[in-house]
Amino acid sequence: MTEKVYFLDDEEQLCLVFQEYMEAFGINTKVFINPHEAITSANNEPPLMMFIDYRLPGTTGDKVALSIPSNIRKILVTGELNVEVGDEFEMVIKKPYKLAQLKELVDQLG
Repeated sequence: MTEKVYFLDDEEQLCLVFQEYMEAFGINTKVFINPHEAITSANNEPPLMMFIDYRLPGTTGDKVALSIPSNIRKILVTGELNVEVGDEFEMVIKKPYKLAQLKELVDQLG
């Protein structure tokens, strides 16, 4: 089964909270702390949407976004103040964020 929403962040606790929150609303969710696993999964079973942290082990969110299919809706989630991204992301969400804000995006874009 293809997941509806992927969430990639190197902070495991954020991933678990995101997954628990979204699944409480019946949203199919898959989370990753490893960017290479997220890229592999996105290429093999593309989700409709993927939230991607900017600072990741050994890479950055923009490089991840360029490594996955272009038809996946990508949203950058970051605490970085001066991040410049290209057209690979539909939008940038600044940390700290509210989970309700992310769910609203899933509802709107998904």
